[in-house]
Amino acid sequence: MLNVKQCLLLSALVRLGSLGQVAAEMRTSTPALSRQLAALEADCGGALFHRNGRGLAPTELCERLLPAVQRLLDDFHDLELIVSDLGKDVRGTVRLGILPAGSGSLLARLIEAVRDKHPMIQLQISDGSSGQLEECLRAGTLDLSFTTRINAISNEAERILARNPLQLFAPPDFVLPPGDTLEFSALADIPLILPQMPNTMRSVIDSHAKELGFTLNAAFEVNSLICQLELLGAGLACYIGARGTVPMNEPNAEEAGHARRLAVRTIINPAMESCVVLARTNRHPLTRASRTVMDIAAAVTHKLQGSGIWRLP
Repeated sequence: MLNVKQCLLLSALVRLGSLGQVAAEMRTSTPALSRQLAALEADCGGALFHRNGRGLAPTELCERLLPAVQRLLDDFHDLELIVSDLGKDVRGTVRLGILPAGSGSLLARLIEAVRDKHPMIQLQISDGSSGQLEECLRAGTLDLSFTTRINAISNEAERILARNPLQLFAPPDFVLPPGDTLEFSALADIPLILPQMPNTMRSVIDSHAKELGFTLNAAFEVNSLICQLELLGAGLACYIGARGTVPMNEPNAEEAGHARRLAVRTIINPAMESCVVLARTNRHPLTRASRTVMDIAAAVTHKLQGSGIWRLP
């Protein structure tokens, strides 16, 4: 008979299709995970995965087991929810996703606040792209995840924590129209560092450009924020983003002996907002611990208002 740990292993292997990725997620070694899989297949009486150059593919036996395995995991999570809500102290594990760019100073303050107020809550933090994190939310392998949305609207599944205007960041020597704002249509003549598709922000600004009859000048298509900022610092193109993600002094400026500030313009007509969002899974009900973390995140955001980093919704 399979136990919960084996069911979790099977579910993760099907979802990720890679021993290495599952080992990283479960914080164990690939050889140890391989031995666990071999024991699981022995208990099931046959191979559960086809091994190929692209990873693992479920066998027919695995496909037949999956519905029952998922029902067991759902029931187990419901049991955890009941136990968590009945206890006097708020306790339990909350699986939290963040973007590689991080959630700025919010993440560090959130961890500190959770540790101080509810030491029995354990945060398990994973990072990934927006698409990866949202897939984990849909699969129920993350309970909560920070992400960003353009012009987001609060709903039951997503809580908007902060808003910032979308801005253009340009190298110090780049010539921009005077003033603090920039017409969206002016982006037609500006070389840009943009994320690759699929990407929420890219989809929105591409759509606006199409409506205005032009195509954005994607000089570089790069998903890594670190690489985007390196290209910006090298003066090769301009970057579209929100305040708090871009250091205002040019990267490596101190080494060069001249701290030059980036030029910034708030994009208007249309004006757009980059929203920091805490999204929840709809795969299962949230535990008391997860609901508590959501509330703490909202409270921490209010404290950040005074720092001028974010504007509240």
